[in-house]
Amino acid sequence: MTFQGACLCGAMRYEIQRKFLNAMHCYCSMCRKAHGGAFSTHVSARRDQFEWLSGSELLVSRQSSPGAYREFCQRCGTHMVVHGQTGDDSLAIPAGTLD
Repeated sequence: MTFQGACLCGAMRYEIQRKFLNAMHCYCSMCRKAHGGAFSTHVSARRDQFEWLSGSELLVSRQSSPGAYREFCQRCGTHMVVHGQTGDDSLAIPAGTLD
């Protein structure tokens, strides 16, 4: 199954290839502050299940904690991907960016 998503301005688009999506709520202080809410909801995917369809050159990466990175669209600031927090190569994609 294919799931697609985009940033707020639409310049960055991605696709996830999975049978189903696993969603999780994180309520750590970093996620609360990064998303401005009581928690953040993410879906997870391995790197081989995730593909940028457009706009990957607009990705801005910031280290949010040792070894963990949050990546954003440089045009509109949408939080697009989190990686490096789980110790493997998986990605956390904010669920709000899904179409």
